[in-house]
Amino acid sequence: MFHGFTSDFLFSQWLFFRFLGLVYLLAFSSLLVQIKGLYSSKGILPAGEYLERVRRRYGIRRFFRCPTLFWINSSDHALIGAGIIGIVFSLLLVTDHLTSVSLLVLWMCYLSFVSIGQDFLMFQWDALLLEIGFLGFLISLDTPSSSFSLLLLWFVNFRFMFSSGIRKLLSGDRTWRNLSALKYHYETQPLPTPLAWYVHKMPVAFHRICTFLVLFIEIVVPFLIFGSNTMRVVAALILAFLQVAIVLTGNYGFFNILSIVILIPLVPDGIWFRLTDSVNTFHSAIHSRAIQHIIHFVTGVLFVLNLLQFIAIFLKSKGVLRLLSIFSPFFLVNSYGLFTVMTTLRYEVNIEGSDDGVNWREYEFKWKPVKENNPLKWNIPHQPRLDWQMWFLALRQHGIDLWFVNLLLRLLEGEGSVLSLLKTNPFPENPPRYIRAVLYEYRFTSTEKRRKTGCWWERKPLGLFCPVINLK
Repeated sequence: MFHGFTSDFLFSQWLFFRFLGLVYLLAFSSLLVQIKGLYSSKGILPAGEYLERVRRRYGIRRFFRCPTLFWINSSDHALIGAGIIGIVFSLLLVTDHLTSVSLLVLWMCYLSFVSIGQDFLMFQWDALLLEIGFLGFLISLDTPSSSFSLLLLWFVNFRFMFSSGIRKLLSGDRTWRNLSALKYHYETQPLPTPLAWYVHKMPVAFHRICTFLVLFIEIVVPFLIFGSNTMRVVAALILAFLQVAIVLTGNYGFFNILSIVILIPLVPDGIWFRLTDSVNTFHSAIHSRAIQHIIHFVTGVLFVLNLLQFIAIFLKSKGVLRLLSIFSPFFLVNSYGLFTVMTTLRYEVNIEGSDDGVNWREYEFKWKPVKENNPLKWNIPHQPRLDWQMWFLALRQHGIDLWFVNLLLRLLEGEGSVLSLLKTNPFPENPPRYIRAVLYEYRFTSTEKRRKTGCWWERKPLGLFCPVINLK
C-alpha cells in the first residue's frame, strides 16, 4: 500500500534533520548559560550530589534508572563541556555534516542532562525533543526511510497533538468544557508576552471561540495526517498556525519551534519548490542487511509502545503503564498534555532579603513578574528554567521543594552562579542575614491603570510562603 511513497518525502526528511539540529542548538545554548547556577557544585541542584543519591538507592541499576554520561564525570567542567559538545554537534547537523553521528551524540548529551536535571529539565518539550531526536536518528540510518519509520513519525505527530487536546476534556476541567479556558490563560500562564495583556482584554465571546478552535485543532485536525498528501499539508499548516498563535502570547522556550519542525515530514517534496529531483541521491547510511533489520525491529518496538501510550489515554491499565515505565528513563515514548487543567488565578512567590529582619528588599527575576511595573517580554527561544519553576512552586501554595530551599541557602551565601540567574541582587556588597518568601496574587492591570501608571501588573500579598530563615 505504501511501497515507494517515501520517495515523495526525501527533501522533507533532509530539511527535518537540519531544523532538528537548529532546535538542539537553541536548547543547548539556552541551557549552557544556566548550567552553573542550576547544576554546578555550588548550584541549586548539584549534579554530583544527585548522582550520589541515585547511586546509594539503586546500586548497579543506577545506569538504567538514570542513563547519563555524567556517571563518568559530573564536575563543573564536564557539565559545561557537554553543553559545548551539544552546540558543536548541533551546528554539524544544521550544516549537513555527520547527520547520523550528530543525532546520536545530541540525543545522548541531552538525555544526560535531562537525567540529572530533576525539577528544571522535566518539561514536556524536553521529553518531546528526546523522543523525536531518537526517532530522527533511526530514520537517518535508513534513508530513504522505509514506509514503516515514516509512518511512525507521522503517528508521533498525531499522538502528540491529539493527546494534548483530548486530555483537556478528559481531565474534567470545567473551563475547557465550557469554553472559558482562554479567558484565564493569557493572564495566568508562566511567562506572558506583551501581546498577552491585550488579548486578555478581548470580549468573552472571542475567548470562547478561540478555546473551541484550540480544541478542534488539537483533537480533530490531527486525523488529516492519515489522509492524502493534500490533507497532510492542510494539517501541517493548521497545526503550525496554532503554534505561531501560541508564540505571540506566551513564552515556551523552544517548544513551539520544535512543534513546527516535527510537521516538516508531513509535507511532500513537491511543495518545497519542486526540489524532489535534487534530493533523490539520498542513500541509506547503513548498508548491512543485519543492521537494517535491527533498525526496523527497534522502529517496530517504538510503534507498539506508541500505540500503548495512545491506548493509555483512555484505558489506565496497570500492565500497560508498567510496561511503558520500563522505557521511561530513556524518554523514547512519552505522555503529552499541556494545561489539561487551566489555572484561573495567578500566584507568585517572591523572595526577600534583610540585614535586620525589619527592612526587606526583593530579589527581581529576569523574566517572571515581581514588581508591578515589570514589563512583559519575549524570551523565545530561551527558557529560563528557574523562572518557570517559580511559577509551578506558586501553584502549590504549601510545601517547599528541595530546590527552593537550596535556592534560598545559596542566596544567603551570596553564591554568584545562582545570582547570575536573577535580574538584580539587592545585596551587592554582602549577602543578607535573613531571607523569606512571600506569596502574592497577581492580575493584569485594567486598561485605565495601564494608561495612567504604565504598569502591567497589580498584586495583592497573601502571606508568607516560607518563614524567615538564616544560615544559623
